[in-house]
Amino acid sequence: MDPREKVAKYIHDNVSRRLRVGEPKLDDEEGRWHVPVISDEGGRAEVLATFVLDKRLRFIRNPVKQLMDRFTDQLSRSGGAPSQEEEPEGEAAALRDTVQQARPLAEHAEDIPLVDEVTGLGTASALLVRLDQEIERAKRYGARFCLAFLDIDDLWPVNLAHGPLVADALIAQVGQVIDRVLRGGEFVEHWAGGRFALLMQGTKEEVLIGADRIVAAVTGLQPVVRAGDEPLSVSCTIGGLACPPADEEMEMTPPAIVKAARGVLMAAKASESRQPLFS
Repeated sequence: MDPREKVAKYIHDNVSRRLRVGEPKLDDEEGRWHVPVISDEGGRAEVLATFVLDKRLRFIRNPVKQLMDRFTDQLSRSGGAPSQEEEPEGEAAALRDTVQQARPLAEHAEDIPLVDEVTGLGTASALLVRLDQEIERAKRYGARFCLAFLDIDDLWPVNLAHGPLVADALIAQVGQVIDRVLRGGEFVEHWAGGRFALLMQGTKEEVLIGADRIVAAVTGLQPVVRAGDEPLSVSCTIGGLACPPADEEMEMTPPAIVKAARGVLMAAKASESRQPLFS
């Protein structure tokens, strides 16, 4: 099955057979397929959404809700009615209305996005995949790494004063700054809201140097919301866990490491100095 066939089957099964799939484009650099979904309603072709798959044809971005919303709006504007194929009658309708079994979790997992739409970075799900790989590398080769969390300080006042779009733009800019400062082999993912997860290589002492560099880069951002306004003052707090952890009884699993690292971040935020803190 090629990417076009997979997306076509998915949208025909879950949205409508009145939609068609455009020509897939392969981004060789990222190793991803971009597959547009097109509607011909209203007498003209319109791209409603774009699916993104990796080379193994697993969904990285599956905008099915966006697709359904836009297609519904389009039908409302054009006055289109569902076709007989979409609205079966008699035995077919009874079969459609039968309660179906829940989809297996493995199928749901294929639909979980790994790329965040606000920042363009990986999502929390992508972080957990990478963290699992780092744990395996640490166990096999004795590699040392740190999982850290970074919080943008005082993001809520920015949201209140300027609105959520400005807050999202600030989050995206902070993510880009962190991504530029990290060394090769290190990753930043957008965890949620104004929080980022960082996978950094080396010992606690080595990572502290990198954390100081990140804080300096973020505090030097000073974005301007509107021309003529005073630049925003941006600061952040970093806390994390060095792995393998000092506590030999602690499990080396993603949930345990994430929980411990978030606890260190909370301790860093509670301190007066707000200096980077690693356990």
